[in-house]
Amino acid sequence: MKDIKTIDSLYHACTYGRAPVVFERGRGARLWDDKGRDYIDFGSGIGVMSLGYANPEWVKAVSEQAAVLPHTRSYRRAAHRRAGYRGHPAHGRLGR
Repeated sequence: MKDIKTIDSLYHACTYGRAPVVFERGRGARLWDDKGRDYIDFGSGIGVMSLGYANPEWVKAVSEQAAVLPHTRSYRRAAHRRAGYRGHPAHGRLGR
């Protein structure tokens, strides 16, 4: 398999600069790279990791939810029609 930096260079949208590091794991506010060096993450991913990496409560909640119903589509057609919203004409054909 190709290394992660090669894969990243092929598929990354290049909308921002990349740090020359490959993180392998995280715990709390700390990250470890593929060379075993540790880092403190002060940015928390613009809020997406505000609980820290591998937070036990978050891991438990996500694991439980993934085992039951990981994702559903946003079918709100009936609710929107009850509220008088018609939306795009193609949306009405989804449920027929």
